[in-house]
Amino acid sequence: MHKRYAALRTLSAVYLLTASSLALSSQQLFDLSLEQLLEVKVSTGQLLPVQASESPSAITVIQQNHIQSTSAKNLAELLEIHVPGLMLMAHSEGDKIGLRGNIAAENYKLLLLVNGKNITNMVYEGPMVELDQWDLSDIEKVEVARGPGSVVYGTGAIAGVINIITKAPGKEFNSFNLGYTPEYRSKGFSYQFAKNFGQLESYWFGSYRQTDGLESPNYFIPSPTEASDSRYVGKRGIDSYGPQAYLADSFDRAQIKLHMDIRYREDFKLFARYTQSGQLHHFRTLSPQRDESDNVIDVVDNRKVSLRSLIVAPEHIWQINTKSHLTSALTYDSQEYLRYEQANEHWPEDHYNNVRDYAFSQNRWTASFLYTYEADNWNIISGYEYRNINIGAPWGEDADHIMVREGLYLISDFDTSVYTQDPDLNNRPTQERVQEIGNGLNFETHTHLMESNYSFTPKITLHYSHRIDFPDVSSAMFSPRFALIASPDDSSSITATVQRAQRMMPLRAQYLYDKHNGSHEKEHEQIDSVELAYTFTANTNSQLISRAYYNDIDAVGFTGQDLQLLANIKLAGLEFEATYKNEHLEILANHAFVKPTDFAMNKDLKDGRSRNNISYADYYYITRTEIPITLEDYGSGINNWSENTTKFVLTKKFLNKALTVELNSQIYWDYRGAYDEMRMYQNSYDNYDTSSLSADELNTLNRQHSEFERERALIEKTDAYNTQLNFGASASYLFQLGQKTHLRTTLFAQNLFADRYRYYVNTGSSNYYTNRLNFLQEPKVIGLRLELMH
Repeated sequence: MHKRYAALRTLSAVYLLTASSLALSSQQLFDLSLEQLLEVKVSTGQLLPVQASESPSAITVIQQNHIQSTSAKNLAELLEIHVPGLMLMAHSEGDKIGLRGNIAAENYKLLLLVNGKNITNMVYEGPMVELDQWDLSDIEKVEVARGPGSVVYGTGAIAGVINIITKAPGKEFNSFNLGYTPEYRSKGFSYQFAKNFGQLESYWFGSYRQTDGLESPNYFIPSPTEASDSRYVGKRGIDSYGPQAYLADSFDRAQIKLHMDIRYREDFKLFARYTQSGQLHHFRTLSPQRDESDNVIDVVDNRKVSLRSLIVAPEHIWQINTKSHLTSALTYDSQEYLRYEQANEHWPEDHYNNVRDYAFSQNRWTASFLYTYEADNWNIISGYEYRNINIGAPWGEDADHIMVREGLYLISDFDTSVYTQDPDLNNRPTQERVQEIGNGLNFETHTHLMESNYSFTPKITLHYSHRIDFPDVSSAMFSPRFALIASPDDSSSITATVQRAQRMMPLRAQYLYDKHNGSHEKEHEQIDSVELAYTFTANTNSQLISRAYYNDIDAVGFTGQDLQLLANIKLAGLEFEATYKNEHLEILANHAFVKPTDFAMNKDLKDGRSRNNISYADYYYITRTEIPITLEDYGSGINNWSENTTKFVLTKKFLNKALTVELNSQIYWDYRGAYDEMRMYQNSYDNYDTSSLSADELNTLNRQHSEFERERALIEKTDAYNTQLNFGASASYLFQLGQKTHLRTTLFAQNLFADRYRYYVNTGSSNYYTNRLNFLQEPKVIGLRLELMH
């Protein structure tokens, strides 16, 4: 451990002596008035950049000054602090993001972009790279479109779109950053600079972050077989080994980010980006590694994931005349995903015999041509996009290293795959559970997209846009949007939006559905949405935004080798945002409310064998236990959600703006819909008809009931699933070391007054107790960042 950081300390000293400083763009951002900030255009949610108040989408913009002063550990937590109605939940696979009541055990209901380019994994886990990165100093801002976004970005944008916008070439600067978070044993550094050569401008960035994670974290899992009252994984009597560290790097392999952005004149730009990450899974204990004599020779992490990604994206603009231009873009991105589990203890933890279910690369080419015409009172963008996605082996491996699981195992060939050579190993595919795919899979999509805005008067604009996708693995998807944007006076605007968005299943499921001639008509998830927004700018210092929306969602899932309608859910929501800003103070506040007005599970799935993770309001499941328990409809809320959330961010400047203090808090008022599962179990036990049970069966039922009651009491003793208040803070001081050289020091803290409960995405318990009402507890965190700029 000490040797690892010796090189880090040496490099840090060298850079601190030689690095110069960055133009104070974050200070300049804070110095902008609210009126000036509102004039800044956003590029997410529509094809033409517009002011946020003129967008048909609900847009949140997290500016660079907030990124620099944040108390968040990573990008996902930054979003959690700022975005109305966004929730971050835990899972054994990693953190999951939800928006407006839409969340899944895989992040496949939202899209992730970098500089407008889609980097979402369409095979498994959706947005997975970038979100876990600790170093955010290359990011200029983050734009989040809340609500459907398929009309612009295509399949997957049911809940929303996250667009990371990196710093761009321009004014020359140099900057060196150091970061240290002791509770998570996390240290790292980054270096960035901008350099211009005549009309050629460039920006360069590199970061390195090593994290050993939070030691001995508290992962709470109900455990009736445990004699003591401890329910923390790795700390129970039934555990032989301790818990895996929380947020630790897999295989001690550091997070790395490399980024390059080049601009030539105003008509050509290119960026390239490489990331490396991967963390240990939550809710797991450590595992032994054994020699040939079955002796334990080491204790290693049980389950972890390894991620790498690369994107290269050139773009050219041909200015046809003063009113029109043609934009052509070509993007190549590749992502590698490997998941490991120490199930075969005689093999090294990073050997392919310990790969669990997933080892693949997604390789995507995207080409687009967009024609733009802008007149005085109307504009139009129309064009074509082609996308080719290849699913192949992990980087540098041959086809026999491919493995993707969706019920069946997708592997190259049963006779030659590295995963089928030893049938005595654990978690290996059997022949009847294999779908052979040779060298991999290939998918093509042709797309037409269009957007137009027409201003009837200077105060009334009609917006229409659509996207039509023609995938070769599914039927066509049509996503249209209409919006009317009106400004009754100079201080207010009203936006009414009606749209439909569709989502294709992850490619592994869509392939099997197509391969085996799926029989159900409902192939695509669909959301029909109506939204009304009112923006009122009271004066040059304050603005209020209120939104109301109604979503009608047909949720679709993969069951076996078929796609089926899981449920129809109708959601109504309200969002309120308030901003106050003057020269020394900025206050951001928002509140989000969402509740189902109706929920109906597919009747064909109410056979006692199917669960859903959306709501318990319409439910029918029979547990697979000694004495089966029938779980039926209970409550009216959304599972895995807090119906009311309130968020505050306050930023104050002191000492002639040299000192910046930021306070943030998030209040999750209730988790009624999530805890409905517990009440549903209780209701089932309380009303169980015991008349047909034998004496032995009655004793077994009473034991199950008693153990359930005990687990419920232990959960409620922790005060979980009640109102939760999270509080974070940071203080940044800017030292002027010379005329152009500055040093910014930032001390930050999270969870100042109480542990943060990070709840597990519950897909429905199957035991005689609520075995999936799990959560982890994050303790107080204190960290330090240093930035030397010139």
